[in-house]
Amino acid sequence: MEDNSGSKYTESKMRPANSSIEALWISSDEFGTISDLERWFLAHTSQPIGKPLHKHKGYVILNEDSITFYDSNMNLLFSIERNKIKSIEVEYDEMFKRFRDSRGFNPPLKIQLENKSLYLFTKKEIGSRSINYGKFRGNNETIENWFRS
Repeated sequence: MEDNSGSKYTESKMRPANSSIEALWISSDEFGTISDLERWFLAHTSQPIGKPLHKHKGYVILNEDSITFYDSNMNLLFSIERNKIKSIEVEYDEMFKRFRDSRGFNPPLKIQLENKSLYLFTKKEIGSRSINYGKFRGNNETIENWFRS
């Protein structure tokens, strides 16, 4: 019998096709634009007080063959074709370090491309029964399942 009680069910079964996911992100090539002090301050005043380390706020939409990024006003920023993505993992790495760039409890969703990585945090949707509803988290089973399908 399938367990339909958790956020996995909500995210993978209840999300309409092409619906937007609220997101924060930073790319690996943008880390040089943040001072060490700002990097530490942003990371250590993050949730539940603030937001995880990021440079952009907006939405992502999963299409059949691409993930599309929009700003907060739903203006198109860029799109990444699924076949250009090398991997998607929820993890810290040498660029986004655990205690320097976060409080250590919320690793980003790392989208690995050929020459850079995107570090993404998404919000649980309305109706989610998760205790993390309303908070930006690195894990997003909808995106992970989209990539693996």
